[in-house]
Amino acid sequence: MAAATEPCRVLVVDDQDAFRAAAAAVVAETAGFEMCGESDSCSGVQGLVARLSPDVVLLDVRMPDADSLDVATVLRRERPEVVVVLVSAFSRDDVPAEVLGQGIGFLAKEDLAPATLQQAVAGLCRRRTAP
Repeated sequence: MAAATEPCRVLVVDDQDAFRAAAAAVVAETAGFEMCGESDSCSGVQGLVARLSPDVVLLDVRMPDADSLDVATVLRRERPEVVVVLVSAFSRDDVPAEVLGQGIGFLAKEDLAPATLQQAVAGLCRRRTAP
């Protein structure tokens, strides 16, 4: 997570232009958050994370070019400082419990708003730093 004086940097990964635009608008409205990048492809996410250094990755559960759940798991393992939040138009039930049990968050696309974004990120950070 970014220091208190620095904004929380967000990378949005989704194959739908409309959702990326909506997510960018929500991030812009969320105090203490800023967009650092976006991608319509899941396959290059690890390189983007290395280059852009986001604090948070909003990652669509269903991407056409790679398995998002695998990508989220690898990101979580290789970049534990990055908060990964899976987003989906479908149910949380589509995400296996073992994926969410790794400290990966979930947020329904329809629920994405400044307050829910802050809650999702804060909840993951608390779990990550808890003894």
